[in-house]
Amino acid sequence: MVLSLILFALCLIVAFFQYLQGFLSAAISAILTAVAAVVALGWYEQVAPLLFNIKFYDQAASISLVVLFAVTYFVPRLICDSLVPGNIRMPFIVEKVGAAVMGILAGLLSTGVLAVAADALPFGTTVAMYSRFDTADKTGQYMGRFGQMQDTVLNDVVTADKLDPESADHLWFRQDDLVVGLENKVAGQGSLGTDQSFTAVHPDLLDELYAQRLGIQTGARHSAVTTEQNHAVDVSGVYTLQPSMSLPQIDGEAHEMRGDMALADTTVKTEPDQIVLIVRMTLLGKDLADESDNLLRFSAGAVRLVAGQPENSAPFKDYHPVATLDGKGVAVACRPDDFLFSEMAAGSRTLDFVFVVDRDHVMSGEESKPPFHLPQGSFVEFKRYSIVDLSGKTVEYGPPPNRDKTPLLRKAGVKTALDKTEGIWSGGAAPTAAENSQNPSSGENVGAVGGRVLGESGLSYVDIKTSNKLAAPINAGTGNDSGTVQLSSGVSGELVHRQWQRLGVTSDTPIKQLGTPIDDNIQELAVRPNNVLVQVHCMAPTTGSASEMWAWSKRLSDFALADATGHTYKCVGAWARVQVRAQRYFVCNYQMNFDDQNHLQPFEPGKGRPVDVWLAFEVPAGTPIAEVRFSASAVMDNLEFKAE
Repeated sequence: MVLSLILFALCLIVAFFQYLQGFLSAAISAILTAVAAVVALGWYEQVAPLLFNIKFYDQAASISLVVLFAVTYFVPRLICDSLVPGNIRMPFIVEKVGAAVMGILAGLLSTGVLAVAADALPFGTTVAMYSRFDTADKTGQYMGRFGQMQDTVLNDVVTADKLDPESADHLWFRQDDLVVGLENKVAGQGSLGTDQSFTAVHPDLLDELYAQRLGIQTGARHSAVTTEQNHAVDVSGVYTLQPSMSLPQIDGEAHEMRGDMALADTTVKTEPDQIVLIVRMTLLGKDLADESDNLLRFSAGAVRLVAGQPENSAPFKDYHPVATLDGKGVAVACRPDDFLFSEMAAGSRTLDFVFVVDRDHVMSGEESKPPFHLPQGSFVEFKRYSIVDLSGKTVEYGPPPNRDKTPLLRKAGVKTALDKTEGIWSGGAAPTAAENSQNPSSGENVGAVGGRVLGESGLSYVDIKTSNKLAAPINAGTGNDSGTVQLSSGVSGELVHRQWQRLGVTSDTPIKQLGTPIDDNIQELAVRPNNVLVQVHCMAPTTGSASEMWAWSKRLSDFALADATGHTYKCVGAWARVQVRAQRYFVCNYQMNFDDQNHLQPFEPGKGRPVDVWLAFEVPAGTPIAEVRFSASAVMDNLEFKAE
């Protein structure tokens, strides 16, 4: 390792110089070096912003660290030399051995500061052939822009799935660990300790600095600055999954490129003592991107969540995202050094980062399930200088659909995999209105995706499509093509030609049992000739009382679709997936000749909450739909959706 060799040589030079100066001078130097190292590490982040005015964002941390160390060492040293111009006489062995020991200590501490400063510079994975974690070169192929396979080589790929301090490599003499350990001791419970310890901000500084260099090309910006005047980064919500919900996952890199490191899991995996947190982060301002192409370049290593409860024996810990959510709610797995890109020409992006964290680091005994509040001292950091305090932030079940449907740029192979994967928003990321097309696999026409709240209903719009299929198959229990159905499972209705002409489903039976046995399942709804069924998919409120979460079910007659001429079409049915503790249920009320007074019966408080909601409208085939209305007011417009 060239870096270890250089630092070793510098350490010997410092030690030899101090050896020649004698024991007293070497001892003073060792003491001042230790003090200077502690001061530099403790204050360099406060000094670094002074360099932002001259655009030294990426180098500010290293420059301020070295300058602080030099000033804190040399000024007291000059004062000591002027006050004590001579040496003291000591036995020869004590003089030489003591001077050598003090010289080596001064050398280790000073080169340790240099090592930390080098780690903070905008280098790549390695610094002078030294990498804190094992790396390897990978060769593979990827799908090119025009569908052709292209060979490529990836250099210095981190071989570990995550940055585990137990598997870290070190410099020969661990000078950087020595300096950081001294800072942790002195600025923690030591003489320079404050209300906020050093480890509360930097649980593992060296791993943190290493992660910040990963997955960002040479020459690209390694920092994002947030000030009181310019809030470049904000967090709009923190969420976790329902206990029964799994988060579908695909690899963010082609299998041919990953090789033996390819992702095997199809869902995000957690241990019993872990929990999934999804942090919704909004990035504002074109200045976050590189000026040449308006691309924001970052990696999972550049995003850091810090959480912990030291008073409960859960010290602060760094977490990096294991995935990002795409517009459908699919987790696209990312390793710490994966290159991530976001197009910032529009000036803002909203990204969902998926973290797997230790449960006891974010939950206390009093709050053992959502909604709960993140402990004091929690924060999330984006590209070093953009920090959002999450102390006391409420963690709710979710997340709701992301309005930004293209938060990250994806490779062609990843896009193909995403097209075949359904996310937690049930395929919510459909094509935009300008891209409306017929889906050959399902025969369903899908329209623009939103995220807007539909007036006072509380529902959040996800997408619109043409389909006469329910979100879940229902067992008719008769085996007949037509007739009346009345089952103890809470299913009642009328069949005509193996389609539901009328259907009512209560939440008496879990959704899996409603479709058992499958040989008599019926999922299609009957529609009058020359008409089609248009479904508006929504997300129900995630918070509030039961009456608030189900308020929309009493006002189905207030929903309508409007065509380009202003003619409206009433809602003819609605169904929803319902969460009751760890179980999923299904409720439905559909009737071709829908009665405006008919509505889903509201749930009893605490019985369950709706997750996904579908509103059904029967319209003539070929009708251009322009708006979704609630209480005669347009709550979703410019749909440009054709019902066919």
